[in-house]
Amino acid sequence: QVIFGYLYAAAGLIFAVFMGGLSLGVRQQKKWGDFSLFKVQILMMIVALLVSCIILILTKISSGFLLIPIIGVIIFIPAYITGHQFALALNKLPCEDENKTGYLYGVDLLGSALGFLIISAVFIPVFGYVSSVSIVISVNLIFALILYYHRK
Repeated sequence: QVIFGYLYAAAGLIFAVFMGGLSLGVRQQKKWGDFSLFKVQILMMIVALLVSCIILILTKISSGFLLIPIIGVIIFIPAYITGHQFALALNKLPCEDENKTGYLYGVDLLGSALGFLIISAVFIPVFGYVSSVSIVISVNLIFALILYYHRK
């Protein structure tokens, strides 16, 4: 019970930090105004690279006192950028339908679920961690270039 209770508390904390990052990212996007999706995608690519490097360093840290705040930061920052990106994409969505938020959220959930399954079930077991990170960063770069060439 002690071990599983700790795991449940840690999982709850991870979800809370992630959701907090998402909501703050959406809220801050409204304050910052219009920001290029291309720039946010490049920022996400850079953060993915930095987080991946930090994860490799985490294996060397044995102190739980340091580990928990570092994990919180590497969860919060990508979540914040994702929230910012979601709000930008919602503003750029061309349809004026009242259901566009639900549509975008559904597509976002589908993409995140498929991405999680592909990365965890295929890429990491087949290619390893470092190659999988390289693939993810390359895909981010491709989407950033698509956004750059289709900007208005």
